[in-house]
Amino acid sequence: MSYGDILNTIPISAVRRGLEKIKDLLVTAYIAADVVVTNAHVAADVVVTNAHIAADVVVTNAHVAADVVVDDARKEVGQVANVEVAFADVRAANTTPVVLIADPGVGKYIIVDEVLLFHDYGGATYAFTGTASIQYGAVEGGADVITPYPDDATILEATGDALDVSHGVDCIPVEGDGSDTGQIIYASAADSITGTGVFKFSIKYRIVAIA
Repeated sequence: MSYGDILNTIPISAVRRGLEKIKDLLVTAYIAADVVVTNAHVAADVVVTNAHIAADVVVTNAHVAADVVVDDARKEVGQVANVEVAFADVRAANTTPVVLIADPGVGKYIIVDEVLLFHDYGGATYAFTGTASIQYGAVEGGADVITPYPDDATILEATGDALDVSHGVDCIPVEGDGSDTGQIIYASAADSITGTGVFKFSIKYRIVAIA
């Protein structure tokens, strides 16, 4: 029997299986060996073990894992405070300032980024003496002013619905003490005996912890 006759007796499926094995051998010869990448600057060994392009991939990186640290205690947390102040509290905001954001505690600061005040007019106009403001502290005039409001028809003594928005307010944050030093309040220079509008505040702020 000739060589050609022998080849003709081999099923085509067997030929295909033989070719697949040859292909595997060729791939294994060039790729199957262990690949080790060592990078002194990244400072970690990346080890790829691949017997037939299908084995485990192991990444060991102790140095990078140790150096990348997220400290939850120091990150800034963005928040929004939505507070409605009834007319009785608006009138008495000098005697009893309204707390808008509570003191965050020792080692923490409130940074105010934006203040929106909507005066929902109630039919009777306020009559303030002097200005009102959003500020740090516990009493009117006791700490840094964040956003001042003039005692005119623009917002406080408006004769209809009014809106005021302050962006990127200029202020010096006060560290909290766990009680009221670092809180944010609305306070007026003097109480008003008239007025029935509701003051609706929406304040965007961040709490920052400084160790």
